[in-house]
Amino acid sequence: MSRLWVVSTSAGLLLLGAGLSPAIKAESGPSQEPSSLDRQALDLLRARCILCHSADLIAQQRLERGRWASVLNKMRSWGAQLSEPERDLLLDYLAARLNPDAKKDLSIE
Repeated sequence: MSRLWVVSTSAGLLLLGAGLSPAIKAESGPSQEPSSLDRQALDLLRARCILCHSADLIAQQRLERGRWASVLNKMRSWGAQLSEPERDLLLDYLAARLNPDAKKDLSIE
């Protein structure tokens, strides 16, 4: 692993953790707070998925629940550190927000 990759990945994670990623944000109404489960799912996306995939790539997907399940299972088989409960939480979150009927300009909440 090159030092440049480690430095650039670390810098990207710091920016993401600081909330500077436009594609992953809690998108709630003026008086609505994201639910605790939404925050947990976002934390998982940031910690596990964004290591290899851009937020924009994830946000542009519009998959049905079964396809999201296949993607998550494939990522686990390729080494993604995701427990079964974490997988289920992400599946619920992604299937609800990034499905074929979702708004085209919707960011990951």
